Amino acid sequence: MHPSYIPEDVLWSYITQLASGIRAIHAAGLACRVVTLSKVILTGRNRVRISGVAIKDVVSYDAHSKLPQYQVRRPHSPPVYQCSLATLRRAQTLQQEDILSLGKLILTLACKSTSAVSNVIKSLEYVSAHYSPELCDFLRITLAQSINYPTIDELCKIISTRMLREMEHLQ
Repeated sequence: MHPSYIPEDVLWSYITQLASGIRAIHAAGLACRVVTLSKVILTGRNRVRISGVAIKDVVSYDAHSKLPQYQVRRPHSPPVYQCSLATLRRAQTLQQEDILSLGKLILTLACKSTSAVSNVIKSLEYVSAHYSPELCDFLRITLAQSINYPTIDELCKIISTRMLREMEHLQ
């Protein structure tokens, strides 16, 4: 592989870390909304952090559109929320946008070009020529704008093998 490419193991490390962070945010009934190149910080040893989480919520605060409020939280069970159906749908839409943004970010990194998202088909051809089919499938899943968009939990199940490898490398 040409040295100017980002190694696939590094991309998978980023994917698993970001997916884990997004999963924690979504588990709280919220959306990240800042999974972009300018908001993901690379720290030491291929560790990434998401900065500016919820800043869009603060900047565009609407008192009439409250965030879901916790009603009950039992150990090992998802939280139960009190919110309107419109607010719930908006949160789900924003969470789907987080997954799409994750796909766009990884496509941008894999192609080493910020214009990669402007021609997804051509960019996916580039990725398929330089990376594994598994990474291409991940990108197709996250970039496909369909009604059956995966939740972050479903996406984590799809990449669970890679997540396990990432945890093994941490030890």
